[in-house]
Amino acid sequence: MAFIKLWPPEGRDPLPVAEIVARLQDEFAVVDVDPEAGRDHVGDMITATLRFPDSLPWKADRIAHLQSIQDAVVYVVFGDDTLVTAGCCLLPNEELFFGNPDEVDGEARSLVERAAEALGYSLDEG
Repeated sequence: MAFIKLWPPEGRDPLPVAEIVARLQDEFAVVDVDPEAGRDHVGDMITATLRFPDSLPWKADRIAHLQSIQDAVVYVVFGDDTLVTAGCCLLPNEELFFGNPDEVDGEARSLVERAAEALGYSLDEG
């Protein structure tokens, strides 16, 4: 599966969630911020992590981390209009992850690139 991650430049801490939202609001005409969708998204991440074998040394720490930030996350959808949008879950101190094919190779790709520029983040494709 192709994806894009946005990262702060090396040596710089990630922006706080509120600052990311503010910069997206400055850049785009449409910005929908949904804390409940963010909590649900992190809940899905926790559920997925629970499926991994208990023998993985990082599993318990990842679950504990996700539980600790679950109330601080938001899901954000942004664009110039409601016809073409990009969206991701904003987790404190983590990269922004975009995995929708339209965001990676389609019409919304330019929105993700503009978001990276507005945040001063690097874009990494995988």
